[in-house]
Amino acid sequence: YDPLALDLDGDGLETLSADGYRGALFDHDGDGVRTATGWLKSDDGFLVYDRNNDGKINDLTELFSERFASNTPHGFAALSSLDSNHDGKVDALDEQFSRLKVWRDLNEDGQSSPEELFTLSQLNIRALYTHFEAQDQWQGGNHLTHLGQYETEEGHRHAMGDINFGYQPFYSQFIDKLTLTEEQKAAINLQGVGNVRDLREAATLSPKLAELLSRYRNVTTKAEQQALLPELIEAWAKTGKGYQTYGKALAKTTEYS
Repeated sequence: YDPLALDLDGDGLETLSADGYRGALFDHDGDGVRTATGWLKSDDGFLVYDRNNDGKINDLTELFSERFASNTPHGFAALSSLDSNHDGKVDALDEQFSRLKVWRDLNEDGQSSPEELFTLSQLNIRALYTHFEAQDQWQGGNHLTHLGQYETEEGHRHAMGDINFGYQPFYSQFIDKLTLTEEQKAAINLQGVGNVRDLREAATLSPKLAELLSRYRNVTTKAEQQALLPELIEAWAKTGKGYQTYGKALAKTTEYS
């Protein structure tokens, strides 16, 4: 995915590599799951559009990217969609200019907070140009594919680029937190990965999985537990987002320890 980023301090667009749970996690496709991603360093910023006016940036549809609208294959195309007078730039003469902001992720965690969102006037930005040139620059697994410019009130121009960030979908966090009963909190738990929740949370979504967990807890021998594992793991996998698409390719594991 390729949001538009602004070089705010004049030293070039600087990025961070995807770093599992230690780095930024962001919901890049609007499915409610934050995944480990390459990211911007805190001295640069993302161009953003808070669609629902909730004071935060929820997913990639609020960044200028291929998911901004149905016909925007990259960030500059998304920006062009707001050039209402078709003069090659987005500025105060365009209807949505005042709604645009820049997100400086000061703690580089992939979650926005009110103090990280700046209006264009706060950053002295006068215009965002829709013209770009193709690029092929790599930095830490992140790919700068298009490069353009924005302009300050003083008339100085600075870099604005379209960056395809690397990501690691194995490392994930679900945005919504499920409420567990005391009994569910006491159940066996394993950490989920990718599109699968932690085992306890997943069991709240699947009576079948909850029943298998109860049986697993109540059997008295390791052999009985091992016999339940294939069915239990499959039931856990079925709670994951996208299982209907990818479930048929699920490998059959035959050994457990």
